[in-house]
Amino acid sequence: MKPIRDAILSLESSNSTLADCYFSLACLGQSINKISENENVNFRQHAIKSFNERFKMYDFDEYLLSYYIHPGYRGSGVKACQYQRIQSAAARIWQQMLKISNIAAYLKKFNHTKKQSAEILLAQIGEFYLQSVPYNTPYNSQVNTPLS
Repeated sequence: MKPIRDAILSLESSNSTLADCYFSLACLGQSINKISENENVNFRQHAIKSFNERFKMYDFDEYLLSYYIHPGYRGSGVKACQYQRIQSAAARIWQQMLKISNIAAYLKKFNHTKKQSAEILLAQIGEFYLQSVPYNTPYNSQVNTPLS
């Protein structure tokens, strides 16, 4: 019950982000998987089935991306096979952002094409994945928050 209580408390916070939601779901899934296979077999099977059904409702690439780039989580526990989903989500969001006139004007001002800007974004995500400078700096949740 503690993982459920912790998830609810975290998500009720006024500072809760999509990354926090995704992290809470991941922690809950991990806790369910830790239920002994020898004890409570029916409960374990029901819990796993129920969790998987509910997780599908929240398994959006944008949620995964928000978790991945959150400085407090930095994609901890994300499997390499999910990296393509992360890149694709970032590229789709960037394509939508390019429709915003201020962003388009900024790119034009600095002679960047839409393609160049997308390549830069994906390169930055690659650097983030490798934890290169500046993406390897420590994160202090007491000083910085994704919402500030």
